[in-house]
Amino acid sequence: MNSSRQKQFVWLSIVVLLVLSVSFGGQSADARRRKKKSHPPPSTPALATRWKNTWRSSLPSVWKPIQIQNIPFGSTMDEGLDRAMQEQKPLFAYLMKPACPHCAVTEKKIFGEPMVRDFLSSNFVCTRIAAGSKDAEIIKKYMGCNAFPSFLIFQKSGKLVAKWYGQPKSDEDFLDKLHSILYAARK
Repeated sequence: MNSSRQKQFVWLSIVVLLVLSVSFGGQSADARRRKKKSHPPPSTPALATRWKNTWRSSLPSVWKPIQIQNIPFGSTMDEGLDRAMQEQKPLFAYLMKPACPHCAVTEKKIFGEPMVRDFLSSNFVCTRIAAGSKDAEIIKKYMGCNAFPSFLIFQKSGKLVAKWYGQPKSDEDFLDKLHSILYAARK
């Protein structure tokens, strides 16, 4: 009787495995993962168009900046790209997470420095993107920004020029990086 139950269990196991393999196209999980194609991200002008057309926020298109250490930051990519086109300046996007200690230090110490504040205000249109927003999800998906704080610089046309992550070591390092990128961003 015991061997009879074992045979039934074996046959039942085989049937279950066959049903599962048929329902998943006869492929193992590894084969399905290998077969899954990753789609290349769209070019950044297409990304700018997506922001302008698909993710248009329901808020009025009035520039209502958030003040961080007296630097006006917009709150969406739509606002930032529109403002960058109007002012003919590159866009500086700052991705942050409210509970991130490195973001808090960056806002207090780096953005608080008068030279950084003046340089950002005079040369860039700034926007701050909070983690979890639609814009942050698009940036995460198409540009691979998973660390906070993240800094992205776009030309006024919406083309990505530079991105980097992490808390800046000092205001001088941050300014040096911005100076080196500014020429390419103004094209």
